[in-house]
Amino acid sequence: EEPEGALGEAVPTAKETLKVELADTPDEATGQTLGRYKLLEKIGEGGCGVVYVAEQAEPVRRRVALKVIKLGMDTKQVVARFEAERQALAMMDHPNIAKVLDAGSTETGRPYFVMELVRGIRITDYCDQHNLPTQDRLDLFIKICQAIQHAHQKGIIHRDIKPSNILVTLHDGVPVPKVIDFGIAKATEGRLTDATVYTQLHQFIGTPAYMSPEQAEMSGLDIDTRSDIYSLGVLLFELLAGSTPFDPKELMAAGIDEMRKTIREKEPPRPSTRLATLGADQLTTTAKRRSSDAPRLIHLLKGDLDWIVMKCLEKDPARRYETANGLAADIKRHLNYEPVVARPPSSAYKVSKFVRRNKLAVAAGTAVLLALVLGLGSATVMFFRERAANRRALEEVRARLVERAMNAAMSGNRDAVQQALEAAKAENISGGQLAIVEGLRDLASGNPEGAVKHLGEATKSLPNSAAAHALLATAFVYAQDPENHYAALANLEKFKEQTPEDYLFKGQALSLKGDGLRLLDHAVESQPTALAYMLRAEARAILAMHTNDIEAALKDVAVAKTKTLSQKHVTLLVNSCLTHLVAAEIYRRAGNIAQSNNHLGEAEKDGQQLELFSENSHALRWRIWQLESADLDQGSDRAFEYANRLLSEHKVRQPLLQMSYGTALLIRGQVRKALEVYNSAPQDLWIDSMRPFALFELPDHRKEFEKELARYRERYPGPFLESTVPSLLLYAAKKQEAKTTARMLADQPERFNLLPLGHQREVNYLAGRLDEKAFLNAAQGSLGEACWAHCLIGFQNWADGDHAGAAEHFRQAIDTRAFTSGPTYYWAQVALAQLKRHPTWPPEEPAKE
Repeated sequence: EEPEGALGEAVPTAKETLKVELADTPDEATGQTLGRYKLLEKIGEGGCGVVYVAEQAEPVRRRVALKVIKLGMDTKQVVARFEAERQALAMMDHPNIAKVLDAGSTETGRPYFVMELVRGIRITDYCDQHNLPTQDRLDLFIKICQAIQHAHQKGIIHRDIKPSNILVTLHDGVPVPKVIDFGIAKATEGRLTDATVYTQLHQFIGTPAYMSPEQAEMSGLDIDTRSDIYSLGVLLFELLAGSTPFDPKELMAAGIDEMRKTIREKEPPRPSTRLATLGADQLTTTAKRRSSDAPRLIHLLKGDLDWIVMKCLEKDPARRYETANGLAADIKRHLNYEPVVARPPSSAYKVSKFVRRNKLAVAAGTAVLLALVLGLGSATVMFFRERAANRRALEEVRARLVERAMNAAMSGNRDAVQQALEAAKAENISGGQLAIVEGLRDLASGNPEGAVKHLGEATKSLPNSAAAHALLATAFVYAQDPENHYAALANLEKFKEQTPEDYLFKGQALSLKGDGLRLLDHAVESQPTALAYMLRAEARAILAMHTNDIEAALKDVAVAKTKTLSQKHVTLLVNSCLTHLVAAEIYRRAGNIAQSNNHLGEAEKDGQQLELFSENSHALRWRIWQLESADLDQGSDRAFEYANRLLSEHKVRQPLLQMSYGTALLIRGQVRKALEVYNSAPQDLWIDSMRPFALFELPDHRKEFEKELARYRERYPGPFLESTVPSLLLYAAKKQEAKTTARMLADQPERFNLLPLGHQREVNYLAGRLDEKAFLNAAQGSLGEACWAHCLIGFQNWADGDHAGAAEHFRQAIDTRAFTSGPTYYWAQVALAQLKRHPTWPPEEPAKE
């Protein structure tokens, strides 16, 4: 007689209970027995199976993982696929693949198998939690490739390689990756069981973000082992850059057809490119998880690793690595400084890899060659030794003279520069090197036109000098010539570093790129001079505006000031001032007002020292900038008074000083006086961008505003500068004309593509092709771009009649206090002041002094 329950129903037996629980509520099956296995806890659930921790009673007592098919998934196709996984795992024998131990079926006929219990975490989580550097991540990835190669040799394709299917466990403290879940594996040859069912047409198998184009095609064509190579490439991309090539959420949100199209047709970015497009906070976090900083990480991925990943991600399977072992071998070549298969080889590339790989052998070969030369005879040896020693001594003297001349040139001390130049000429220093010194002198004294002239001569005298070409690119920045600056930067990539100056000044020119900091690191290591520390501090401070990592720049400034160099040194003081101003802004935005004020105080000390260079417009300009930064909301009264004294009492004429003073007058409502200051200045693109603000506020000068815009276009026809015209039109409430002008530029690819990415976004926003939210989100990684974005949105609100919205965005533009945003924060200051003065816009009454 069957036992009865409390309500009189029949109570199931133990075996029947297990059947019910496994069939109906898998979570409650724990505690029950399945053959010789007792289910302890549920630890996972896949598309067709549930995984439990189980205890095996005999012939040995141990913990295992038991996977059983889920209720409702027991169709012929799923059962066949499940049995295929069981058979696939039984064929594996590799330390990085979870071992299958046993198999069977439940009372209801649902298959299960028992496998090695892997107590680990997904590989990406393990790497991030332990901040594994890139090399350690590659070492783990090589083991995964070897495991997948083993599966391929057994005739099995995994077809679902992703982080959750690769767990990392510790064996005696050593991390060991284990590949699990061959649940959707497919035999490459023959069949795994008699019940194998082919993947049906249009059945979506795999995880979209890791899926190969041929899997997404769903055409019924056979899929081979190179599909797993693609998925390995996605995994490697994620290990290196912190994300997959295509965002999983975007893929899922796009719908099945669009998802398939993206995977099949859209070219993925390079890992280094993906990193470079991350927001500042996300990029910093990603780098820290790889025990690196952002510029170093981007530089590390550029080159070999980019090429390796992109070869895996080729749309055409024939262009990928043929085997997983081939992929692993290429990564080993990269780690051993050998040429990689993925990268198109060049002679220089092969030689550089050979030398790095065989440093001892190269040194030994050199020694052997030297010994052969010595064997020619003692007289010959003595001759060459003496000649080489004299040459080295002369080169050392010249190197010291060039270094001395460069330091003097950047110190702002004219007497010191002249003495250094005379000493250099006495030793027959080349004309090209003298031109470099003269160019540096002009840069430090605030004469960018002279710097461009001298450095242009230097590039002609020294056509292969990376230092000369780099300094010319930098001079174009000071000369406010972005067209030539970007052209010179592109040209700079051709010139290789040969001297310490090459590393130093090329690193400075490329400071906003990942490679720039690497070059500056090399310069500091090879010649740890005050100049090297100063320029690296400048680069780190500028990068800190994107990453918030300012401490390294502050350390460089501190070291530079300990060097045997006069404290009255323009470049040192300017870089120190810049670094402390950036630090003050970073701490202010973090809410640490005390630290912010401390750094403002340090910048003030530098500013007071800069006042001593009363004839150096570069020094005076930075003193003004430092004073303005203390009270950027309305313009510092001290800055206003100081600029007034310089311009009226000392008759100093320097465009940036005149722009600062004229802007301060505009903010204070002294419009006509501001216009006088602007008109007295030499031609300058920043002043020319400010003059329309004054003209439009004066109704009797309204026609002059139109003429001024036409003059602006004639003077600066390049797309970099012409892209500001739509902003000025919006300021004048000419909405349609502004949009038309922006669209005309956006519709000319040969000109539009010359613009940096940030400028392209600005033009697209002004043309109505990028909405406000997307525009702001894209600009958040850089203070300079955020300043531009808020200012332009303010102008758009202004033109739409939304004065409150405009005022808020102008305030946010001012609040960024970015030193890389050009005249933008001046625009925002003036516009906000004018909004307060005029309840309606355009103003109907003449501005009153």
